[in-house]
Order: sequence, then structure tokens, then C-alpha cells
Amino acid sequence: MHILFNNTDINENNFNIITYKKGDIIFNDGDICTSIGLVLKGAVKITTVTFSANEFEINHVLENGIFGNNLLFTNNPIYLGTAICVKETKIIFLSKADLLKLFKNENFLLNYLKLTSSQARNIQKKIKILSQNRIRDKIMYLLYDNLIHNKSNIYYIKSKENLAKLINCTRPSLSRELINLKNEGIIEYDKYKIVLEK
Repeated sequence: MHILFNNTDINENNFNIITYKKGDIIFNDGDICTSIGLVLKGAVKITTVTFSANEFEINHVLENGIFGNNLLFTNNPIYLGTAICVKETKIIFLSKADLLKLFKNENFLLNYLKLTSSQARNIQKKIKILSQNRIRDKIMYLLYDNLIHNKSNIYYIKSKENLAKLINCTRPSLSRELINLKNEGIIEYDKYKIVLEK
């Protein structure tokens, strides 16, 4: 069950559910958003192409995630990226009419507001990361944000490739900066974590 349906008596099977294979495209850049998507299982990456033809990951939506919610009720609901399934993925689609009916259920509405508020914070955080001018500044922002909010000097990563996508740089550039920070005694790192030394 998707988190939006927690503590409700709503049957999610009454709505449009589609299963996608790995590599399937859900929507393309420029398509019109006509519904929101609730990820029941799997993962979706939403990417765009920069002016210099580099692919940049806008968002990575996992199980219990949502997409399209920031567009559906706007005057110009045009997708600004392409959504691709990272693996087999099962998605519930809710139209504007579906949502307006579901909002009458207080618990569904509360769940929706909590989820979209959390999503908005994550978007703000990503904007703040990308607003840092240098790769070093982006890395240090992540480390100090983790220290402040999680009370930990250890920042865990899935891979250097994922971290490079998060801060919008190439993997070699990221590796060079990590080496520089390590040589300066600011961090230690391995394949899965970066430790802030001071």
C-alpha cells in the first residue's frame, strides 16, 4: 500500500495501476502532466539534458514516492524532464478529478500534505546544493548539513557516481576534489562513506 493511503479506508486498486519494465519511459520532456504518479514498487529517475548535452538527474523517486504533484494544478503543466524506470516499477496514477475526490478524506489529505511538504524540502535542499559554485563547496555543504541535521560526521553514499549526479559534476572531478580534501586532512572517505574530520 502506498503511504498516501495509510489510515484510510480507500482501496488503491480502484485506480489506474500500471507496471513498467526497467528502461521504460513514463513521460518525456515536454509532455503534458495529466495525473500524479504514486510509486508502489520500484524506482523512477527523472532527468534532463543541459545546454552542453550532459544528462542531469532532477529527481529519483523510490517506493512510496510521488511525481507530477507540483505540475498537475498549474496553468502550464508541462514536464521539464524525462522519467525512466530504473527497474521494474508499479505506479498508481491519479487524475485531477481523482485527487479532488480523495481530498475529501481527511487522512488522505493529511498524508498528501506531509508527503508534498517533505518533497518540497528535498527540492529546496537540492537547489541549495547546486547553488554552491565549486565542487568543494557542494561536498562541504552536504557534510555540514548532515552534521547539523543527523548529528553525524559520517555521510553515507551509494556510490561516487550517485554522488556526482547529486552535485551535478563528473565522477573524475568529484574524485579529484575528494583526494584534495583528504590530503588537506578535512575528510577521510571510502567507497560508501565520507567522514568529516574537522
